[in-house]
Amino acid sequence: MSMFLFMSATGLFLFWFLFKNGNSFSVLKQVYSVTGSVILACVLLFFDYRKLQRWGWAFFTIGCLILVQFQFSNVLVNGSPRINIMGLLSVDSIVVLPLFLVAWAGMLQSKKMNVYLAAILYICSAFLFMVTVNLQAVVLYSLMVAVMVWRSSLNKRKILITAAVLLTTCVSLLLISLKDIKTYQLERLYAFVTPERFRETSGYMYLKLEKLIEDAGWIGHLGSHRGIDFSNEMMTDFIFVTITYTLGWVGALLIGLLFLWMIWRLSHIFQTVKDPFGKMLVSGSFAIFTAQVTVSIGMSLGLLPITTVSLPFMSYGALSAMVNACLFGLVLSVYHKRILY
Repeated sequence: MSMFLFMSATGLFLFWFLFKNGNSFSVLKQVYSVTGSVILACVLLFFDYRKLQRWGWAFFTIGCLILVQFQFSNVLVNGSPRINIMGLLSVDSIVVLPLFLVAWAGMLQSKKMNVYLAAILYICSAFLFMVTVNLQAVVLYSLMVAVMVWRSSLNKRKILITAAVLLTTCVSLLLISLKDIKTYQLERLYAFVTPERFRETSGYMYLKLEKLIEDAGWIGHLGSHRGIDFSNEMMTDFIFVTITYTLGWVGALLIGLLFLWMIWRLSHIFQTVKDPFGKMLVSGSFAIFTAQVTVSIGMSLGLLPITTVSLPFMSYGALSAMVNACLFGLVLSVYHKRILY
């Protein structure tokens, strides 16, 4: 629990330090988000996660039904449908990841489960994710399922063969769809490779992020934020760039080491847990968290194409905070009860 509290406090302090003079309202909302995430994680910590195991199929069904609801939403953000919860919070399809985490952890313990059934369930649910036009959710969900299935007791040879067939099919469909790809979509792809050619359009953000990273230096710009605007992207998707520019390469390195420490702790917890259902929950949480950190930092450094991915504990937003609180709350519950096995 100390790890979660420390990272939550660190992220909140950094957010306040970075944006206290630019957007005080956002800082206040972030305080509420972090406070809510800590409360949620504490509740899950003292909840007996083992009670969830027999409800795996039910959680899977609920998750799919919620994804279907996105098709009837009239609220669109960047082309992706969102659902309003009581008029207080607008969420995208990533909100159901904790449901599917519990679902797969439970289903993989079922005697009815086999590799081919797992493939069918994944294809159906992944299709529902893709229809929500949320690349982040599709990638995180796919990685989570892949890691959990591989860590399960299912036949490894059949898993590899099935995975090869699925990958071949996906690549084939992608190649076929290239003939219908739009010009602006190709431009975004080329901008990642040669941003200078598209400096006025798709390559602008790549060049901007690169300049901010280069100008950061070793000690950053603690006394000045003139190079940073207070747009939503710099508080969410590119928060690591904001941190690097302000605290310098040294500060960014320390933040990176903190995330590596958390990833190591998650892997250590996985090794110490004996309960199969608990190990599935930890492995799925590990996959989601590691993917978020890797993609977010890699994107900020120009190593990966720009997409919408939040940096856990650092990015602005209640949705990201709550999703990660669910993940770590379940992990902490598993770790807290590991001595029973």
